[in-house]
Amino acid sequence: LTVGLSISCETAAVFWSAKLLNEQAPSLAAVAGLGTAFYGICNAGMRFYGDSLRARHGEMIVLLTSIVLAMAGFAILGLSTSFAVSVVAFACAGLGLSLLCPCLFNMAANQMPANRAAALGFISMIAGAPRIMAPWLFGWVAASQSTSFAFGLCTFALATAFGLVMLLKSTGFEASATAA
Repeated sequence: LTVGLSISCETAAVFWSAKLLNEQAPSLAAVAGLGTAFYGICNAGMRFYGDSLRARHGEMIVLLTSIVLAMAGFAILGLSTSFAVSVVAFACAGLGLSLLCPCLFNMAANQMPANRAAALGFISMIAGAPRIMAPWLFGWVAASQSTSFAFGLCTFALATAFGLVMLLKSTGFEASATAA
């Protein structure tokens, strides 16, 4: 479920960033793609260093820190009316979301070392529900409230993901996930 929630937030950032920035500053519509650009640059840049961060600090620390960073980015998007602040918030969200899937997929694969593909298939299947519903839900909220409000709700999706990870951590999941 955490994978689905994080991918849902990634999808929202990519598909809706230009709309939010265009709403905040219509005169800057020509550069409204900066949200997606900064999100993508920060996401790709962090993934480049992800393996070394995960090796140095462990999956769980990187995972939890990443969720908090992404939550901060989406919370700022939900509250800000400033074009510049929102561009920075998209960068923050991109940094935070960048390592969630690599960490989560690695942790899932390590649960079934003899059949990693089955573990990845299972996590992808479970992640499907939030990923399927999220675009419709985000669009509905953006239309009925506002795009920034919909981005703010991504904070709660990530808070749910954080809670799920903490629940897994409390069951000793980290020890078995990093043993392989």
